Amino acid sequence: MKIKPLYIYVAAIAVVILALFILDAGTSNEVNNPTMGMQNQEMPMDDIHKGLSASGEGMPSKSNVSQDIMQRMAMLKSEVEANPNDTAKVREYADLIGMAHKQKEAINLYNSILAKDPKRIDIYLSLTLLYYNQGNLDKAEECTNNILKYEPQNLEATYNSGIIYAAKGNKERAKEIWEGLVKNYPDTEAADFARQSLQKLN
Repeated sequence: MKIKPLYIYVAAIAVVILALFILDAGTSNEVNNPTMGMQNQEMPMDDIHKGLSASGEGMPSKSNVSQDIMQRMAMLKSEVEANPNDTAKVREYADLIGMAHKQKEAINLYNSILAKDPKRIDIYLSLTLLYYNQGNLDKAEECTNNILKYEPQNLEATYNSGIIYAAKGNKERAKEIWEGLVKNYPDTEAADFARQSLQKLN
């Protein structure tokens, strides 16, 4: 299954994923492997990745990421180091470096925000995606459960919990969750995605 974000938050120059919504474009086997097919995925055409060469060059580096992005990252890093309590800047920097495939550093920054405010739903959503992309389903589930603890009716987190159960091989529980979304919130985007996921799950 290929991961596609449903909700997008646009920072100053970075497109930031806030939820772990997917379009189930893969086979049923991909439900059990969150990283399957990711290595052959096309590079996204966002501000981070558009500087990559078309020759198949892989991870972003100083040689293939546009200069303005590198300067923005350096500026944000300096601002965060000067004022680590400015959670807006910490969030912006974490979003940017997370997209630049520095996931471990981004996770540390997100956790520094949670240490100050453990009820930040937006941070848990970002962490869910990062952990899921790493294949760390237990941590992704932990973040999702934290969201549902603070906001039991959060539809993004509810949908994501179905994704995580499916990835862990518990398709019956995923089906139950998605059917609940379709039944109880039929006119929402979450329900639309749940319908798509249910079709691919069978």
